[in-house]
Amino acid sequence: MKNISVLAGFSLAVVAMTGACGASVKAQSVQAPSAYQRKVWRYVPAPGQFVDAGMLAEPEADLTALDEAAVCAFLTGKMAGKNNGRLLSLGGYGGHVVFGFDHRIPNGEGLDLRLYGNAYYAAGHGADSGAPGGSAEPGIVYVSRDDNGDGLPNDTWYEISGSETDNPRTVADYRIVYYRPTPLEADVFWRDNQGDSGYVYRNTYHTQDSYYPWWMPGDSLVFAGRRLPDNAVNEGTDGRESWFLRAYDYGYADNHPNNSDGALVDLDWAIDADGRPVALDSIDFVKIMTGVRQNTGWTGEVSTEVAGVEDVHCLTVTANAADRLAGRRDAWRVYPNPCTDVLQVAGEAALLRLYDLKGRCVGRRVLSEAASVVWDVTGLKPGLYLLEVRAWPEAGRPASDLSPVYYKIVKP
Repeated sequence: MKNISVLAGFSLAVVAMTGACGASVKAQSVQAPSAYQRKVWRYVPAPGQFVDAGMLAEPEADLTALDEAAVCAFLTGKMAGKNNGRLLSLGGYGGHVVFGFDHRIPNGEGLDLRLYGNAYYAAGHGADSGAPGGSAEPGIVYVSRDDNGDGLPNDTWYEISGSETDNPRTVADYRIVYYRPTPLEADVFWRDNQGDSGYVYRNTYHTQDSYYPWWMPGDSLVFAGRRLPDNAVNEGTDGRESWFLRAYDYGYADNHPNNSDGALVDLDWAIDADGRPVALDSIDFVKIMTGVRQNTGWTGEVSTEVAGVEDVHCLTVTANAADRLAGRRDAWRVYPNPCTDVLQVAGEAALLRLYDLKGRCVGRRVLSEAASVVWDVTGLKPGLYLLEVRAWPEAGRPASDLSPVYYKIVKP
């Protein structure tokens, strides 16, 4: 078990001795860290039909006169904070974005990051593949720690190993070059190191001036890394196209719906450039890169879309709020902790819920006045849990007393 001092990403959760994201609680009010990205450090999309301001629901924005730094500043203003439905397209294979945060993200117990995109399942499709999917455009995830202390994403990047890392159809050392089209509104030619070449074709649905990221300098864009196998299958018949984009099992962005476990990754899955596991206790930056190079007919290229990244261990609460909640914890006794066989709760009448670190409720109890609850926990897996204690609503009780109090529970 990892030694951590933070809990799962419950928006109201707080522990008396622990503040936001593990920071020590002090008497004065402090700015709570955000669980979400706060800065776009780099945005280098590969050519694609959505590489324009329209993907940010800002079709009137004119970015044509901006360089990459100005584009990143514009995107930071639109995407910083909790996922709000804005999507950033990474274009075809190799396109990527780099996010920064206002705190160091710990490698906590269980899964660590939730990756937001726009993947969804389509019922009635994918019968031949035996896998879920519908619209899944997998993006490879990389993480980095600011080891040199300069605050910039210029240290070693480690890939999050996913279900397709060792797939024999995965190309480990893939390299592709996209060439700036002349004129800009032409199809975009590409050539790779596997002897293949082709075009990112324009379509009638997206008619902006160019599919090439105009703000990038030079006459070409070069991307390299691991290329995942094609995941799109045309299930159409009689000459009609009907594309099913299969979701890979785990480890990728924009691959499973946002509220599913498939949208979560673990920092323990990190590997170095040689494919060897690395032990990271924390990270500072996240990079997401389109991992598939495939054209899906009239629907265009497979392109990872990103709405944000969440540190699932981060608690967003001010220190003053922590102090107020800590004062109410005396109303209950929770023991023993750690607990092996039973957990007992005694005190005021309350509703009790126990959550695991994925936010799933694993048990409920009712605590009566002048009594105690003896909770059998032998069936729970070892790990950290969060006990929510919510005072029983009674006439005359102030609303502030009905806010839940949380306790970190350790099951060895």
